[in-house]
Amino acid sequence: MAKTFKMAPYFLEKAFKAEDPMERFRQSIAAMIAINSLNLSFEKPFNPILGETLQTTVNGCPLYIEQISHHPPITSYYFVGRGYRLHGTAAIKIDIGLNNAKGYSELSHTL
Repeated sequence: MAKTFKMAPYFLEKAFKAEDPMERFRQSIAAMIAINSLNLSFEKPFNPILGETLQTTVNGCPLYIEQISHHPPITSYYFVGRGYRLHGTAAIKIDIGLNNAKGYSELSHTL
């Protein structure tokens, strides 16, 4: 989960410094696309422990992550950048059929 935020400071710092509202919008959307596309890879463990936490930094910005639900797995995050804050949840969903399986993420961001 922490890896998904590695491009956020690049775009969101540009958005924070931009004077033009459309440029802020473009940079914010670019950050959300980068976060969502990087979150598509699922790595072990698939069965995280409820209440598990991680405190780290991404490009010098603090990131706090906590596992808030076990079934379905839902992760809550709080990211403090230079001039902005980002928080929300990420849930991994799995649909299993007779001869196929599909996994995807549901992300909720607040900037």
